[in-house]
Amino acid sequence: MKSLALMLLTPFLLVGLANAQYTTPQQRAKNVSSKTTEQQNTAAQTDPYSRYGIRPPAPGAPPGTSPGTPPPAAPPVAPAPPVKPSGQQVAATKLKADIGEARGKGEVNADMKKQFVTDLNAVAQGRVRPSSGTVTRFGESLLTSLAGKTATAAEDTKLVKAIVVSFNSAGLSASRVQELNAEVRGVLTKSGIAAADAMTVGENLSAVVSDIQSGTPN
Repeated sequence: MKSLALMLLTPFLLVGLANAQYTTPQQRAKNVSSKTTEQQNTAAQTDPYSRYGIRPPAPGAPPGTSPGTPPPAAPPVAPAPPVKPSGQQVAATKLKADIGEARGKGEVNADMKKQFVTDLNAVAQGRVRPSSGTVTRFGESLLTSLAGKTATAAEDTKLVKAIVVSFNSAGLSASRVQELNAEVRGVLTKSGIAAADAMTVGENLSAVVSDIQSGTPN
């Protein structure tokens, strides 16, 4: 009886075993496919560009930038505003122009002398300033001596610089003041001005410096 039952069950057992051996590779392939799909989905969530083979936006690109678009160029730097010259610098430039005008003419008129004295007063920026009388005497004697005389632009620049420093000489030593006075007289004699006239201009400049260094504001 047992033998008959065993004989009847054997075909079913063989078919079940065959099915098990046949479906195992299919199940393994299905498992591998499911794992691959899961890995791709995970990668797409963390890096969506790699899934579609697109180059991601550049680092630091603003939001909404299309992938692969270069970052916008930096805005141009505005140039620095020009430096405005000081009042003293403007007055010094005018002094040089006044001297150039006098050199180009055979004589100096009253209007030219008045303008020159005005520009001389403008270069004095210290607390103590020279009196109007000493400035007028110096300015008129200097401008008159320069009339019709020639000199290089470098010499006129040197002359104007010495005048400007002398008109702001409150803290200068006596030796430095003498050097400046000698520079002014040297430019005049080099321009062909008589030594006596150059000495007069130098004395008038010394009077201006004396007013400034006296310590009494004017």
